[in-house]
Amino acid sequence: MDGDRTGGTHRALPSWDRVGRALCLAPLAVVPGAFHRSTYSVFTSPKLVLVWGISVLLVVWWMLALGARGMARRWSWRWTSEGALVLLAIAVMMSAMTSPHSARAWTGAGVRWSGAVTYLAVCFIAFSTGRLFRDRLPWSVPAVAMVGSIPVLGYAILQAFDRDPFDWATSMSFGIDVMSTFGNPNFTSGYLAIVAPLACAVAFRGGEAGGLVRGISGAVLMSCLWCIGHLGSLQGQLALVATALVLLARLQDRRLTGLSKWIGSLASAVLLIVVPIMAGRLGLAGLVGLSVVYALLISRDSFRPLEAVAETADGAPTSRVPQKSGRRSMAYYVVPVVGFGVAGMVWGHGFIWSRFSTALGERWTFWRVALRIFADSPLTGLGLETFSTRFAELRDAGHASISPTHLTDSAHSVPLGLLAGGGILVSVAYLLLALSVIVLALRAWRSCSEDGRYLVAGLGAAWTAFHLQSAVSVDLPSLGILHGILIGSLLALGSGREEGNGRWMRLVDRWSDRPWKLRMGVMVPIGTVILVVLAGPLLAPVMADRAHHQAMISIARGEAATAERHLLDAIDELPSDGLLWSRLARVQQAGGAMEAAYRSSLRAVELRPGDPALALETARRAAALVSRPGYLDEAVDRYEAVLRADPLGPHRSEIADFFAVIGRNKRATEILVPDFRGRLDNALEII
Repeated sequence: MDGDRTGGTHRALPSWDRVGRALCLAPLAVVPGAFHRSTYSVFTSPKLVLVWGISVLLVVWWMLALGARGMARRWSWRWTSEGALVLLAIAVMMSAMTSPHSARAWTGAGVRWSGAVTYLAVCFIAFSTGRLFRDRLPWSVPAVAMVGSIPVLGYAILQAFDRDPFDWATSMSFGIDVMSTFGNPNFTSGYLAIVAPLACAVAFRGGEAGGLVRGISGAVLMSCLWCIGHLGSLQGQLALVATALVLLARLQDRRLTGLSKWIGSLASAVLLIVVPIMAGRLGLAGLVGLSVVYALLISRDSFRPLEAVAETADGAPTSRVPQKSGRRSMAYYVVPVVGFGVAGMVWGHGFIWSRFSTALGERWTFWRVALRIFADSPLTGLGLETFSTRFAELRDAGHASISPTHLTDSAHSVPLGLLAGGGILVSVAYLLLALSVIVLALRAWRSCSEDGRYLVAGLGAAWTAFHLQSAVSVDLPSLGILHGILIGSLLALGSGREEGNGRWMRLVDRWSDRPWKLRMGVMVPIGTVILVVLAGPLLAPVMADRAHHQAMISIARGEAATAERHLLDAIDELPSDGLLWSRLARVQQAGGAMEAAYRSSLRAVELRPGDPALALETARRAAALVSRPGYLDEAVDRYEAVLRADPLGPHRSEIADFFAVIGRNKRATEILVPDFRGRLDNALEII
């Protein structure tokens, strides 16, 4: 049960609030472990459908709450609470509307679907969380997050011991055996690094949290650290640094004796560093033993009553922390911890930098391209999830020579991706939101009780861990929704509950004075229409996955006609997915329908501009039809499009051969021997 800000329990929630809060917390429980067996978007589409679906259900909940109670909750506008979220939502919509690839900017790439619609869903869930948890400490957030991590941890443990019931392509996880339910070791590692400080906060909590609860949380924390080690991802290990905020909260807990708080905090800090590094040497017995020992130690923490150390001016005990209680300042604890960390980094800087530079790899190229895209469209950006439309065009000669066919559709850095995709407008809104979260988290820290400070530290550490991993990672609905709920929880903690007033509230009062039947008669039809209209688009990604999966089975069986029918069904669900059109073109070409294959391929190129592989396939199909009227010019245009999409790519000789065959020798020579200015530009890029 959630507690109030003084550490005690609160009155029972109204039924409407319980439903709303359950919807806000649902993504934490069901999204991380969701995946299905298919051959297309195995891990992403079910998570996406859940994120979109829960946001729609929340919209309907608000409609029904407005009808049933007149107003779900009286509230006043506070800029630091909701203003930044609303500003980010508006900025994202403006960026999508002004993007030259507007359709893709709204939905996102078919692999991740992190376009404007997903950002709007996350913002709305964050807004709802901030509203519905405003008057109490949301301890249910870390509790549900730990429950949601169980399938992720369980599947990672199975894979670590080679007990995976499914067979996956090694390319999905870069050759690493452990990838869990996110389908990628980097994503799974980042997720567990966000859950770890939440589990740590519950493990350190006193008050109502009994020894059993703290022990289970400690076991979850050790399991997260062990799995992060097996995932082999540096970004998760770096994000664990944020858990130090929870350790600092423990050091400031005056209910613990000095020896107990320092020993427990230092032991936890050592385990945070050592367990991920030594995970490969710990078998199942080692994992279980470590978890049990740590759980027992944490569960045996004894807390002195807060009243024994905090009194009001007249000597009466109080459960709230007095503003001036003689406690040591945070700097007393921060300075030695930071000093210890800096000393460790200086001592191991060689190993750290080597690991860091190796892990970043070609991300340096991705980030330079993101900055070039931003420079070309600084105000509103190119559109979210449109990075791939210009990456091959703008990458440098060094990357083209080392990784000629290794392209990407993401900057592999959320801040830089927002800068390139949303420009100054989205980036400033995102920064303002981050600043408002920090301000309100500090306000919550000052106003909460001792137990409440563990919650603030845990949520703040998880929020920080998200930003640390997102600095070198990509947008994902499954991680973005976790970020949104953390934002809403911190905004709720720092904002408090205030009664509304002013012109807006007078309008609300007029609506609330209307008869109950009239209010419900208006809101129920609106909610029903929303569900009916959006049900199809919400389920489209999963339905397309299923149809594509059946198509691949048919191809393996040699049933071309059946495969084409299934692909057409998938395209009916997602007509804007260029990869589906490309697969349809291959099936049609294999069946001898060359013109149909070319038209499908042309549609794929239109939906995925800047993709040199699809552009080259289209050019080859046009060249195969040059004996038919009009296709010679089509082939010329298509091959030129390949050069525009990837001017430094590996297919220049093939394109030059085509122009030589059709008698355009001068153009063939220009392609094989780029002009001096072009070579100079490439040299400058390398420098």
